Amino acid sequence: MTLSQFSYEFTWKRQVRQILIYQIDELVLLVGTIFFLSLKAFTLIFKSWIHGGIGFENSKKYCIAQLNRGGKNSAITGCWKDDTEKSRAPSTSQPPRFLSQINDTSLNEELKNGSVTAGQGFSFSAAGFLFPYYLGATHCLMQHGYITENTPLAGASAGAIACGAIVGGIPIHEALKATKLLAQDCRTYGTLFKVRDILRVYFNRYLPPDAYLRANGRMRVAITQVFRSPKGILVDHFTSNEDLINAVLASCFIPGFVAARPCTLFRGSFVIDGGLTYFTPPTAAKKTVGISAFQIDRFGLDDIEISPHLNPQNAVSPSKLLGWALHPQADSTIDTLFSMGYRNARAWIDKRARQANLHRT
Repeated sequence: MTLSQFSYEFTWKRQVRQILIYQIDELVLLVGTIFFLSLKAFTLIFKSWIHGGIGFENSKKYCIAQLNRGGKNSAITGCWKDDTEKSRAPSTSQPPRFLSQINDTSLNEELKNGSVTAGQGFSFSAAGFLFPYYLGATHCLMQHGYITENTPLAGASAGAIACGAIVGGIPIHEALKATKLLAQDCRTYGTLFKVRDILRVYFNRYLPPDAYLRANGRMRVAITQVFRSPKGILVDHFTSNEDLINAVLASCFIPGFVAARPCTLFRGSFVIDGGLTYFTPPTAAKKTVGISAFQIDRFGLDDIEISPHLNPQNAVSPSKLLGWALHPQADSTIDTLFSMGYRNARAWIDKRARQANLHRT
């Protein structure tokens, strides 16, 4: 065999391998997405049946409340049908010492004890590979002074990645460049069972040594604990950069896609994607402004104030957004998502200005 024949055969085999990896990724990604959405719907409806009756309206109200903020009837505090059903009361056992939970206290009490700060914070929802949308929205909010180095933040899944980048002080355009490199690596090497390791590499490369100190008390990462007592968890204290990265990666753990196992370990507990119990987790602020890359205004989620619905004339179709969320995109699509996030955040700022002018008049 000549050198040219060997080179041609090697190139041909490599191309076939890349095509096979891409096709397998697409198939498993589709199956994993269907499984994840089915599990989410089943979990919310089951909890609605346990805590609020089996009627459709009760299920609908519970699902909206759960996705919205996770208030009194959230998985984090527990709920029951009425005060007489003591058997359905939430467990009084102490939570694991490493996990922070929202106590079922009034907002005034939380303000007094310092667990909630005055003003507003921003919460980033789960979004898959639509992460560049959050970079664009953050860039606009930073330019107009809405996000500063002290603004409380929270995130689930891809939203937790956005929070990590913001709190770590990574310049927005540097984060956008890193996102394009990450997407390129995912397209080259595949995402199935690999995206977790790729994300870890990029976090270790770009986060400053004191990122975890900046995140303590300011950033909340939503994680779903599955054993022994299933519930939503908000982690807001970190002991090192590695601990912070592990929390973010746990929040992104989609069973069957991120790894070939049903859950992952975080500080000794079995956990999965935080978006399952907290779509837009509450921040440590008196008011939380939700941000989502999906057009979710039709679901009646009042806390989602920044999303593509603010610019319907320039919005991408929901089906196309879902496709973008399920697979790493080309640089041009990443730039489109970044611009979309920036425009939607600017539309929200303009809307607030108009509302303020109306109140003054």
